[in-house]
Amino acid sequence: MRARAAYLIISTPRSGSTLLCRALESTNLAGTPHEYFRPEGRYWAQYGARADPVTYVDRLLSERASPNGVFGAKVSWRHMLHLEAAFRALPGYRERRLPDILSELFPDLRYVRMTRGDKPRQAISFWKAYQTGAWGRRAGEENGPAASPAFDFDGIAKIVQMLVDHETGIGEFFAQAEVCPFTVVYEAFVDAYEATVRAVLQHLGIDVPNDFVVAAPFMARQADAETDAWVERYYQIMEERSRGTDATSHRVLPCPP
Repeated sequence: MRARAAYLIISTPRSGSTLLCRALESTNLAGTPHEYFRPEGRYWAQYGARADPVTYVDRLLSERASPNGVFGAKVSWRHMLHLEAAFRALPGYRERRLPDILSELFPDLRYVRMTRGDKPRQAISFWKAYQTGAWGRRAGEENGPAASPAFDFDGIAKIVQMLVDHETGIGEFFAQAEVCPFTVVYEAFVDAYEATVRAVLQHLGIDVPNDFVVAAPFMARQADAETDAWVERYYQIMEERSRGTDATSHRVLPCPP
């Protein structure tokens, strides 16, 4: 079925977006929100790189919607910039704003913003995954053997700044689009998993059957005692360097009523 409605989950790395996407996919009501616009991803390599982005989006809407006609995609800020560059290569889209292009191509487009409050912990998650290659773990599985990661304050701090910059870019995109997205904060999501999934479905305007049950989380938490120790160590070093001035904190401001 071709999609009659679409949504994009705009996120930063290690913000819990995969957990949310797998939860939505498991409902069979919200499409299959994968990373279709990731330049290194298999979908883009197989289809997107061989066609202009307009044709590619049209194919996705025709092939990747759930039976109720809903299409979803997970898009990081880096992927958004890649997609914008792809559109800029087309004569009819060079001067158009990305929000306007997306609204034209995706039917009844809605947005979900996935973020994480504790940026140092998010950056540490990214740093450890990058070093070990362990980007995710299914629920019920044990952590497999992996390379031992090394703590590096400056490396983690650079990732923190990257995350803050990406959050800024995402905020500017929504300001340009004049859209207030439905925002999911990771820390609140993990404490209210089922309620959050239901709230997202409601935001997307998806009719939920009376007997609908939210499946248990597909992904398992990867943070461990080492992660907690790294977080404490990071904040200690940051305190020593800044003497109480936290230049890397980031808060998501609520949209006006």
